[in-house]
Amino acid sequence: MRKFKETGRAGMLQALALCIILSCLFLPIAARAAEEEEEGSTQEAETKTAVQLDAGYALSSGNGTGYLKDVSYYSSVKLAEGETLTVTAPEGQSIGGLYLQWYRIPQEWTLRYTDGGGNVQEMSCGRNGFLHDYVYIEEGGIGSCELVFPSGGNLCEIKTFSEGQPPADIQVWKPACEAADFLVFSTHADDEVLFLGGVLTTYAGGQGLACQVVYMTNYWDGQIVREHEKLDGLWTMGVRNYPVNAPFDDIYAGSLEEAERVYDRKAITEFFVAQVRRFRPQVVISQDFNGEYGHGGHKLLAVCVQDSVEHGMEEDFYPQSAEEYGLWDTPKTYYHLYKENPLTLDLRQPLEAFGGETAVETMKLAYKKHESQQRWWFYVSDDPNDPKASQINCAEFGLYRSNVGADSGNDMLDNITTYEEQARLEAERLAEEARLAEEARLAEEARLAEEARLEEERRAAKARAKEAEEELPEEKEAREKEIDYVALFIGSGLVALSAGAIVAYATDGKGARKGKKRRK
Repeated sequence: MRKFKETGRAGMLQALALCIILSCLFLPIAARAAEEEEEGSTQEAETKTAVQLDAGYALSSGNGTGYLKDVSYYSSVKLAEGETLTVTAPEGQSIGGLYLQWYRIPQEWTLRYTDGGGNVQEMSCGRNGFLHDYVYIEEGGIGSCELVFPSGGNLCEIKTFSEGQPPADIQVWKPACEAADFLVFSTHADDEVLFLGGVLTTYAGGQGLACQVVYMTNYWDGQIVREHEKLDGLWTMGVRNYPVNAPFDDIYAGSLEEAERVYDRKAITEFFVAQVRRFRPQVVISQDFNGEYGHGGHKLLAVCVQDSVEHGMEEDFYPQSAEEYGLWDTPKTYYHLYKENPLTLDLRQPLEAFGGETAVETMKLAYKKHESQQRWWFYVSDDPNDPKASQINCAEFGLYRSNVGADSGNDMLDNITTYEEQARLEAERLAEEARLAEEARLAEEARLAEEARLEEERRAAKARAKEAEEELPEEKEAREKEIDYVALFIGSGLVALSAGAIVAYATDGKGARKGKKRRK
């Protein structure tokens, strides 16, 4: 019985030990699995596409909000100073973002909501001055929010979305480029599609490069809807940096001379050279010197761009922008339909960025966004056999100016290093420098450690030698005494031996004499 109890106790201990071992093995795995599941949920939340909510809207003034949902740029709700718009999500759903399309550029406004902890949060919005603006609400679980407009405004449309990334057709604009691979000058809204869209779809949409569009004219005092059409067309072609408008109205001119009468050429050139110096483009794109189909405004844009790129390095050429941005010598400048150093863009290749659509197909969709212009004869074409190819072919360009050499192929980026590539190369250079510096540091540490080790060994050897040479007085005295004792002992022994020899000699002499006497 006792043996059985001992055996059972041993088995229980073994089982307990096995449980502990299994816990040590599997608990970290389970914890890591939980972490990965949580990370996966977070990533899924970040990458999932938001859906539009059927939200409710109410103005503090009590005015109707029907125009905010009619999907029209021609209607808007006028907001009084200090007015508040309350947005309420359907029951059981939460707000993750708001898409506002203003009738005119808004002033700053405030987004206010209560977070999950009961704290009131406020966000300052509208600082970028975007006509179409998307506002993310990072706090989850927001059932309602308030939009406060201290300066009032005119709002065309508002759409409310759940948490996640907004759909692809919702415009989430980036600010204007800090440095542009391509700086594209367009006279009017729709010129950037009809004539210059091949560049934008290829390099902005297709390759994701930094492409900045600058318009010579705006429509704030005219057909405002064209300001919205600009944005819709650019977004369709893959442009993501918000465009820049010059402060000049759209005024028709049938010739360059007429355009110079209705516009201030110096003012336009001053504005253009400031943009060249500001964005430091690798490539500048301009419209045709002949105005495509002879438009005087297009011709004026072309000569103003010409002045800007040719004199951008001169300090006395509009010195204010030179002082503000510095000087810039544009590496390459292309003109639409320019006959010298010709280049033809291939706009018939499927582009992954557009779901397999070609650049031409994408440009046709973009041009449809300019609804107000569909009554005219213009259309997108890259066909060299088109009867109007000499006026509208969006694939034909010519290298007007270069300080990096002639093109060797059919690519506007020949002899050009994009800013993204420059940043990558610079990062690699810095990483290599850091690696070499770390290697040098470790080598120096190893050298110093080896020197310290050798020095320590030298000190130890020297100390041992010194100890051997400089014995302690007591030890020296004892050693000298030992030597004296040994000498005394040896001396005594020698004396004794000598005495014994003498005695023996003396004894032997006497015996010999006695013997002689006896024989006698």
